[in-house]
Amino acid sequence: MTVRRLLVSLLLVPWLAACATSDPSTVAEPPASTAASASATGDAGSGPTAVASAVASDTAQQTISFTVAKKKVTGDTGRVKVKLGTRLRITVLSDTAEEIHVHVYDLMQEIGANSPGSIEFVADKPGVIEVELEHQKILLTHLQVQ
Repeated sequence: MTVRRLLVSLLLVPWLAACATSDPSTVAEPPASTAASASATGDAGSGPTAVASAVASDTAQQTISFTVAKKKVTGDTGRVKVKLGTRLRITVLSDTAEEIHVHVYDLMQEIGANSPGSIEFVADKPGVIEVELEHQKILLTHLQVQ
C-alpha cells in the first residue's frame, strides 16, 4: 500500500464511521488528530501534492461540494468566487473511483467509488483555476480566486 493510500485510508476511517448513522444530526466530529489536513508529496517533493482532509474538519472557511453520477456533476458547478487567502475545502462523492485534481495548485486526491473525498488548501494563488475528475476529464468547477 502506498503512503498516499495509507494516509487517505487513515483519514477517512473516522469520518466513514461517523457517517454510519442514518440521522445526520447525530454525526460526530472525527478525533482531533484527523481534523487537521495532512499532506503527502511525491518523490523528494518533486511530484504533485495530495492533500487529504477529514470532511468534518472545521478549519475550512469555504466548502464546495459535488456529486458525480453517470458522469453528470451536481453541486457548485460553473465559476465559484473565492477570496484570496481563504481556506477552501472541495468535497466530491463519485459513483466511480477517481482522482480530484485542482489545477494551478497541482493538488490531487484519490477517491473511491461512492466514498466522499476532500482536498483542503489555502487559496493563495489568484486566477481562474480548473477543478476536475482527472481520469475521466470531468470538469467540476472553475475557482475564481481574487
